[in-house]
Amino acid sequence: MGLSSIKNNLPGEQTMAALAKVKGMIPKEHHKEWEYRANQMKIDALPWFNAGNLFYTVELIQDALDQQRLLTFQYRDIRDKKSSREVEPYRLLWKGEAWYLQGYCLSRRDFRTFKLLRMSDLLISDQRFEIRDFPIERLDEIQTRENSLTRVKLRIQEGVRDLVITRFGEDCLTPGRSGSLYS
Repeated sequence: MGLSSIKNNLPGEQTMAALAKVKGMIPKEHHKEWEYRANQMKIDALPWFNAGNLFYTVELIQDALDQQRLLTFQYRDIRDKKSSREVEPYRLLWKGEAWYLQGYCLSRRDFRTFKLLRMSDLLISDQRFEIRDFPIERLDEIQTRENSLTRVKLRIQEGVRDLVITRFGEDCLTPGRSGSLYS
């Protein structure tokens, strides 16, 4: 069921091949029931609207991971600063609402996390890399920028209520006068 629900989010042959193998183990007389159960939940990480080349980017990174090859790309950070990066890819990560690449950045000489939608001109290098110790625990820790956060109070219209709840949770809303909401 899990493979079936994420097959649209992970391009490539491996997911489809694993799904076919699992389906092949199920007796034919149970295929209809299996399909019914497999379709009860779907995880679709792709946005409703065009996200550029996100699907292509994920596939390219998967190829680099499989081949243990360096990736080069242009990156725009959260402050809109642009840089060229050469990275040893270690993991694709779906976190919150976005895909990320975690890997060893050769220019920063450290493991970093890159948001895929901020990457451009992505290429797989011919150069292979030696696998380093991957600090999973450190990269999995919640990384907040408390010192760079500014607390704001927003008056929002009812029309964007659902977007605010989706992003921040319903607890962040406070009813105001005349039907307005504050976040």
